[in-house]
Amino acid sequence: MTDFILQTKRHSTMLSIWTEELHCHVDKDGEITLSVSKTDSELTEWLPELGGIRTPSDFNRAIEFLVDEWSGTWTLDEIVDVLVENYPSFGNKVRDSIHQKKSITSERQPKRRASEFEHKKFSQDIGEELIVQIPLKLR
Repeated sequence: MTDFILQTKRHSTMLSIWTEELHCHVDKDGEITLSVSKTDSELTEWLPELGGIRTPSDFNRAIEFLVDEWSGTWTLDEIVDVLVENYPSFGNKVRDSIHQKKSITSERQPKRRASEFEHKKFSQDIGEELIVQIPLKLR
């Protein structure tokens, strides 16, 4: 149905310069496939495609996978405007899911480290021994 680039980023180190592009393909049935190209001065490498994306949560997981597994540098916040521009019905759903996730996240209590007592209690409750390392400074 349609192909477009969600984002292009240029990267450089002391040894090389390359460009990463996040490509989006939308089939007639609305299924999305994401692919990534990395181009340096000599060649373009294509990473394996991620297909079967049908829901905003699928899309979010696909972006997270690309970031985690392929050292991508994208975030949903960065690419959602291009997605809305090129595929408005789906892009607006993704944007809504981002705002919903942020409001849920902001309502959570800040994380804190569990004490050794809490670890032991948890260990007893589930019937397993957990390894608890006490920092050398506290010993």
